[in-house]
Amino acid sequence: MKHFLIQFVAAKQRLNPRHEFSIVLLGVDAVLYQEFTSDMSKICEKLEVLHPTVHILDCNFDSLFSFLCQYIEESSSRDSSGYAYRGVLIYSRSNVVPTFTDELPTYLHLINNPHFVLDTLYLHSKASVSCDPQAVFDKLSDLTTGYCLECSSSYSNLLLHMATLMPHPQTRPKEQSDWRPVMLQ
Repeated sequence: MKHFLIQFVAAKQRLNPRHEFSIVLLGVDAVLYQEFTSDMSKICEKLEVLHPTVHILDCNFDSLFSFLCQYIEESSSRDSSGYAYRGVLIYSRSNVVPTFTDELPTYLHLINNPHFVLDTLYLHSKASVSCDPQAVFDKLSDLTTGYCLECSSSYSNLLLHMATLMPHPQTRPKEQSDWRPVMLQ
């Protein structure tokens, strides 16, 4: 997954060098791991040393929404040139159904902000007694304002999903069902 993320960020940076990236980790609360930067070496360095956390039994997105809302407000006050803001949430806890407060003012502000899109890529395990990936996907779908993509173990599907997330949110089809992959030969 690290390789895909590094390639994704590098490709986005080549498309527009003004793109900025940040890494926020979700434990019980959101923690800023890497400040927003357009310096690819910093992002790649942080991604390379990133290791998954195990044994997290709860995940509440309220602190993530607060962080995103605060960043957008601060950024908009410094520069009103109409940037678009997109979060790409990569979630891989098949045994932890995330929670969030849908009446939380920061969440409502984000979902009603026409310049903000939250895409989700859910990497999950197969269903089992201790794991209900459908319940997790349903909850992630509830909070996502953009695409909500899922993948269990298919390398080709993961690659396709990363490619799906490449275009600017305002240039891609509104509904995932309107998007059709095309094979170029």
